[in-house]
Amino acid sequence: MVAAWSNHQRLDDGAADSARPYAQRVLIETERLLLRELVMGDLEELVAWHRDREVARFVRTLDRAQAEERLRANEREWRERGHGMLAVIERDSKRLVGSSGLAGIRSSSRRRWPRGCCRSQ
Repeated sequence: MVAAWSNHQRLDDGAADSARPYAQRVLIETERLLLRELVMGDLEELVAWHRDREVARFVRTLDRAQAEERLRANEREWRERGHGMLAVIERDSKRLVGSSGLAGIRSSSRRRWPRGCCRSQ
């Protein structure tokens, strides 16, 4: 599997959004998947996933209010840090099929601090 960064392909109509220039852009793509920022427009599918009993075996359940807060927090993360959760889109169907992302890593192990892989707090 080869992933490529793409700052140009958009899933929407391509209209510019100066406040959120990353919104709806495909950030990573593979042969089968497109990854983009997880946005408030994904709310209904996110709520449906968390109602699914099979999904609930692996992640904690969220009601609608909790899902909205999670998406708001994700938007803040993108705005303030330039990263956050990603929506996983099936390339052929353009259907949202999951989510993924990176989080800040904190470590109390001082030997890792100078290597740039953890931040101290």
